[in-house]
Amino acid sequence: MAAHIKVDFSCADKRINSFTVLQSSASDMSKELSNKLNTQRVTLGLYTKGRRQLHRNLDVAITYQGAETQINRLIGVRCPDLIYPNDHDWGYVKVELDPKSMDTAKLELSTLEDPLLKSLLWQTLWESVLDGKLPLDQFLGAVFINLPQEQNPEVLDQVLKLLIKSKTYLEQMQPMHLNYTRSAIKGMAQMSLRKTMFYNQSPALQKQWFNAYIQLATDTQSLDHLQQLIEGSAHINGLTLTQTMRWSIVKQINRYDHIKAKKLLLAEQKNDDSEIGKLSFVAAQASRPEANIKRRWLTRIQSDERIEPKIIEQVIPNLYPKEQAELSAMTAELRLTKLSELDSRKTPEFIDLYAKHLIPAQCSYRGIATLEKALKEYANFPLTAVQKETSQEQVKKLYFAPT
Repeated sequence: MAAHIKVDFSCADKRINSFTVLQSSASDMSKELSNKLNTQRVTLGLYTKGRRQLHRNLDVAITYQGAETQINRLIGVRCPDLIYPNDHDWGYVKVELDPKSMDTAKLELSTLEDPLLKSLLWQTLWESVLDGKLPLDQFLGAVFINLPQEQNPEVLDQVLKLLIKSKTYLEQMQPMHLNYTRSAIKGMAQMSLRKTMFYNQSPALQKQWFNAYIQLATDTQSLDHLQQLIEGSAHINGLTLTQTMRWSIVKQINRYDHIKAKKLLLAEQKNDDSEIGKLSFVAAQASRPEANIKRRWLTRIQSDERIEPKIIEQVIPNLYPKEQAELSAMTAELRLTKLSELDSRKTPEFIDLYAKHLIPAQCSYRGIATLEKALKEYANFPLTAVQKETSQEQVKKLYFAPT
């Protein structure tokens, strides 16, 4: 695993008077072992605020070694507003922003011109969320401030994916955060819809924002709007619904059990009898929050040896969406007790998919205890994907820390 680096600097009279690159291992290695830390050459990018954008004031190639590396050549340089310790992405290293750079990035990230640096900063902010060093609400605040101005398709795609991951985490939060969760997800959906409408003459950007809007629509108003779009009673200038978009809407409407969900599902099934349409129908049906549907599909994928892999690939990822925690809990024990038996007769591909999506990983102390018990009982079972996503410390950082 890559080491972590960050900078520690101070200024006086608007000039740097001390500057150190700090390195640590992912496992908080002791100072006695610091000689085993990496030696790497990286570029320190120093940025200052201008009237309309962050300017690169200086970039300096340096080699850091061990736990601390003094960079005396920067003493006397103008005090920066943001420092990125791995500008240009030369080093294999995980970056942690210093407090001043973090504050600047949250407010000014969109004013940078370099798409690579923007991408690196967004990834660094997200890793800070996962490490419990940046509250999720602050990350979302940075998104709301900066993302509406983004026009680079690659950076936009990256951050929209992080936004959808954020939605997943929000939906697993404790009840005490319910009001914030609802308002935050609704705000994401509204931002996505506004940008969809704004880019009515930029098809590629409009499509990116609209696909995000579909996945972020969970409140009644947004779901009603999706229903009206697919029925044709509402339109968005410049947007033509593709068949893929239509199925995405149908799936979302069914996942959140809109009042017209079943009707629209059957109508789209009749409208699209292609192979992709049949698979999309299966995914949408499996996502419905109905206990009998869940149990029927679970029994089939566990017991039916003739079920086609392409059906399994649609059912398993959609059977227990994260927000359907109560339905997931109803079959959690059954899914765990079947592990050993399934492992003895199912393909590695099936087991990997099962481990990723059907191992219970509820964000509660009870859910953590259940998972830890399973990890001990099935020590040789391939739970790597689950362990990465739902370790006890990760869950505590994301859900039990105040936001």
